[in-house]
Amino acid sequence: MQLKILNIPVQALVDTGAYVSYVSRTFVQKLGLSQQITALGQKVLSTADGKPLHIIGEIELSLKFRDLIIPLTFTVLQNLTMNLILGLDFLKHTGSKIDLSGGMISLYDDLVIQKLIRPSEILARSCQSLTIPPKSEAHVPICVPSYLHDKLLLIETAASLDN
Repeated sequence: MQLKILNIPVQALVDTGAYVSYVSRTFVQKLGLSQQITALGQKVLSTADGKPLHIIGEIELSLKFRDLIIPLTFTVLQNLTMNLILGLDFLKHTGSKIDLSGGMISLYDDLVIQKLIRPSEILARSCQSLTIPPKSEAHVPICVPSYLHDKLLLIETAASLDN
């Protein structure tokens, strides 16, 4: 789902399995808002595959969908691969309706209607979660749709990971 924070375009994952909404610490740093994180102490979440996600704290961000601005509290996570995950708190707050067959999501009784990304639009993704140490190189296994198996692909990072 496409939106803006501080006029910076960001792709958010809509996750009906996430009880709350999450933001990556790296993205908060990119926004220059690290000082606005409220610490929550030493807390850890587990991913669906059992890997730990360390909670840094919480932050209030204003999400912009066209001309609609929605304030929302996010849990800040250390090693989140997505910039933003919109969870059930967001979906309930906005009265979201998800049309899976049409690939659309509507907010506030159709005040905003947006296209969802279809799996066919995702060209490549990492096949497994991994951590690459600073100042090092790594071979990262990627998964691509079958129609790309015999093609030469050039993969670049989507965002800077500089601290």
